[in-house]
Amino acid sequence: WSRKFQGLISEGTLGGEKVLLIKPQTFMNLSGQSVGEALRFYKLEPSALTVFYDEIDLAAGKLRVKVGGGSGGHNGIRSLDQHVGNAYRR
Repeated sequence: WSRKFQGLISEGTLGGEKVLLIKPQTFMNLSGQSVGEALRFYKLEPSALTVFYDEIDLAAGKLRVKVGGGSGGHNGIRSLDQHVGNAYRR
């Protein structure tokens, strides 16, 4: 891990695809700043982004994947939506 974009980043490959992992080191409600900086630096569209986060409405061990939608009251997702839009996988 190295420090960049107000967070920790790591680069590698997964299934032959280049992958950039970002762990924002801001407060959760400001995490969109970190992710937005990285997307602009690498000239990536929000559709290239996949966000993993906790979802209190899902039972333990359950997973849901969707594109777009609201924040559901999650301040980290709200911040991402403000900085990069909501056209990303989550």
